[in-house]
Amino acid sequence: MTREEEIKRAAMKEPTLALGTYQRSFRMGDEWADSHPHWISVEDELPNDGVDVLTVNKFNFQVVCFRFRGYWFSRYGNEYNDITHWMPLPEKLKKGGEE
Repeated sequence: MTREEEIKRAAMKEPTLALGTYQRSFRMGDEWADSHPHWISVEDELPNDGVDVLTVNKFNFQVVCFRFRGYWFSRYGNEYNDITHWMPLPEKLKKGGEE
């Protein structure tokens, strides 16, 4: 099942024609997508420059990086090559681990 199909399935848990239900279903699909992050191929999409994201390279090494002018860097200044996939950081990591 593709990611889009999984989101639609989560959204259609209340299949009726009422407008309020469509709004709830959309929200359910949106919440499901937010709670089930997935890896995005760098061939499909790239993050905006300067935005921290979790990355993985062809050796399955994961590190938080950001892109700048076409290159991947960690916050320690290390440049990374061979990044194949990325995903947005979970909200908890964006807030520095605070609940």
